[in-house]
Amino acid sequence: MASFDFTVDTGEMAHSIDGLSAHVGSVTTAVVTMQAAVLAAETAAAERICKNVDRGFFSLIRSQITQKIARLQSEVDSRFLEMHQQSLALRAIKSRMEHDYHMIAARYVRLFHSVDLSLRNRVLELNRRVSNFAMREADRLHVRALSLQAQPSIHQSESMRLAQMVSASQTKGNARRAILSIRSFLSNTGREVRLLESMSIETRPSLSGLRYLPVAVCETDGFSVPTPQWEVHAPRSADARIDANVNSGVQTTIFASLQQLKWEAVDAKQHSQIASEYRRLVGQSGLDKRATEYMLRMFESSSWWALSGERS
Repeated sequence: MASFDFTVDTGEMAHSIDGLSAHVGSVTTAVVTMQAAVLAAETAAAERICKNVDRGFFSLIRSQITQKIARLQSEVDSRFLEMHQQSLALRAIKSRMEHDYHMIAARYVRLFHSVDLSLRNRVLELNRRVSNFAMREADRLHVRALSLQAQPSIHQSESMRLAQMVSASQTKGNARRAILSIRSFLSNTGREVRLLESMSIETRPSLSGLRYLPVAVCETDGFSVPTPQWEVHAPRSADARIDANVNSGVQTTIFASLQQLKWEAVDAKQHSQIASEYRRLVGQSGLDKRATEYMLRMFESSSWWALSGERS
């Protein structure tokens, strides 16, 4: 069997390996340097990207806020313009209402002034005869009093007693005539009273019975009293005691049944009857045309209600 011997020299290989070790160190240094550069570049790129993202985000938010501000500013301006127009319209309405108020107030002032003048003339017309009579009789009584006084023709101090006697006799004569006149008047009055009593017929009822009286019930509203007030009006007679008893009984009965009564509209037939009677009374009142027209206009513009319900 053949054998071979080989001799291998590793020196060259070792020398080349020593050079490779230096190159590997250089490569390692370069890799480390490149890694550091890559990390620095990535860090710079990340910082630049973050800055750009932050700048873009803030720019977006600022643009959105600017858009909202612009939109809200436009809405505020439009609302201000609308409110300004409404304020002008309200001022116009206020001025028109003030003008209408002053016009209506002046018209009512003239109307009430004319009514006051009409009433004043009516009062003066009613009192004219009494005033003329009072003035005429006052002058006559003054002249009579002067004529009844004693007028002596002597005015010296030594004739004072004579003047006093003349005045006393004149006064006694006037008193005697006045007493005789009063006596005659009383005698005539007594004779007339006896004559009337002899002519009068006894009309008192001998038996008691049921009598009906018309009663007016009114409900009034006022500014000073918050709740409605009820008023009862009954006819009057010549006897005050009878009137007091009638009013007491009517008020007791009416106020006890107010809870069962209620206001209802008056039917057309009853309203027409009342209206015709009212027009007749106004036509016969003798007032001037303006007063009658005003009374009829107030009557036509008023609403009619009547109490209805259980009555006892």
